[in-house]
Amino acid sequence: MHGALTCYIRHTLTKFGFTINMARTKKVPVVKDKRKSGKSKNVMASSKKRKNRAFAEIRKYQTSTDHLIPKAPFARLVRKVLQSAEMDTGVPCGNYRVTKEFLVCIHEASEVYLTVYFEDINILARHAGRVTIMSKDITTLRQIKRVDSSRVLPK
Repeated sequence: MHGALTCYIRHTLTKFGFTINMARTKKVPVVKDKRKSGKSKNVMASSKKRKNRAFAEIRKYQTSTDHLIPKAPFARLVRKVLQSAEMDTGVPCGNYRVTKEFLVCIHEASEVYLTVYFEDINILARHAGRVTIMSKDITTLRQIKRVDSSRVLPK
């Protein structure tokens, strides 16, 4: 009897534009009105918030003069690259002592290089009619600039 009554109530409510979502415990049904357009407003509001948040983040990074890459991980990376270059070339260079000024200089130069690189990739993506950059944009830029990834040091 209880199951038939539930089916009748569900059928009657759906006929008038309501949907019933049963909770997992099946104690109390949750009734929502399909006729109200609140869902579309919420979707528009959330996408608008996302856009505003993205633009605020862009403005924050454009106005700041801080480094985008954290200092400590970048310093570890530079030391690791120096050690691997020593192993690859076979030339015993001893232990490198890296000064703070050297790290700041390399840090600044690498961030400028990466920023310009991604700006060029973004231009290629926009030219293709896209907003999102893809790996094919990177390969196209490498072909344009004739960058060979197998060579790290010039011969």
